[in-house]
Amino acid sequence: MLYLQVIGDHELCIQFNGKSVRLAFLYGLHRHSQRFKFNKEISEERKNIWWCTYCFDILISCNNGLPRLINDEDVDTDLPLKINGFKPSGDKKEREAILPLPGEESNSSLFISIIKLCRILSLIMKNLYTTTQRRNGDIKMKQLRERLNNWKSEYYEIFECMDNNETHFHGKYYLQLLYYTCMIHLYRPGLTYPKASLSFENCLGESLKISEDFITLFANHSKKFPEINFIYPCGFHLLFQSGLLILWNQILVVIDDCVKYTVGIDDVQKYILICSDCLKLREDDALFKYRSNIANKCGNTIQMLNKYILSYYHTLGTSLLDENEGDKFKNINNLLNDSWNENLELINFFELSPSFLNNSMNYNLDENIY
Repeated sequence: MLYLQVIGDHELCIQFNGKSVRLAFLYGLHRHSQRFKFNKEISEERKNIWWCTYCFDILISCNNGLPRLINDEDVDTDLPLKINGFKPSGDKKEREAILPLPGEESNSSLFISIIKLCRILSLIMKNLYTTTQRRNGDIKMKQLRERLNNWKSEYYEIFECMDNNETHFHGKYYLQLLYYTCMIHLYRPGLTYPKASLSFENCLGESLKISEDFITLFANHSKKFPEINFIYPCGFHLLFQSGLLILWNQILVVIDDCVKYTVGIDDVQKYILICSDCLKLREDDALFKYRSNIANKCGNTIQMLNKYILSYYHTLGTSLLDENEGDKFKNINNLLNDSWNENLELINFFELSPSFLNNSMNYNLDENIY
């Protein structure tokens, strides 16, 4: 399924996910290992297969906006052991587990950290993205944020320490992407609250900080392991949305006259430049062949919106705003809102071209700004 995600075959990936979940249920992989009489090595293999299936299910569900196939209440499988595999022992029937040296992480530590993070993501999807029981959103966000903070504290060394020469560098990069993805989805429902409310202000502030960190992480490591950027539910679509959020905040400050979390204009330019550069994919690269056109359009859209906003700020600083300029900025706001709202509905914008990218002329915006 990882291969299908990288090449962009979403439909087949969803089908394989359904089959793997049903087979896992059929073989009882979702039940605790003590219910069966398998030896330790087979039990570990069964647990590894189950938790891979579990993670794929929540990540595919999160990426595509589909209901999950696995209900957490039906699962009592224990986590994999922190070991480095198995080796032959004196007993021919059962091999001996290889334990890590004191102070060292086991080979399975990274996998276990991803499992625990996926379980938190599952709670986020269940509690905040539901058709029922939508009350007490602020309390739920606070509780889920505490879970994420506890997870980060437990795996601080794995999460923070990234050396380019490490064997598991690509896994740690994905782990960081997944953490910020969880944070993005945690606070996104709060952006639908009334703009005058304190809850909206807090969620917007947290979302902007997370967007800045996500863009920085993406810029630092995305080109080293480009295939990781297509593994669900992280990727270029979240990079695009992070850039849009930063620009949206700039419009909120002016058009809605509500200063929430202020991002300096120089910082805005830095993040938008990074964002647009990361979205310019090479057409000669086989990995980006079918995605480069739409990605480049999204990068150009980010730059275009940024220029319009900069032009408006320049107008505010030099002269009184005439009626035409005011109408033009409202059109910028409409374009930004449409691009934001439509992008959230897309499965993956590298395969489905958003209509707003082809209809910018409908907003009466001139390409020659300066």
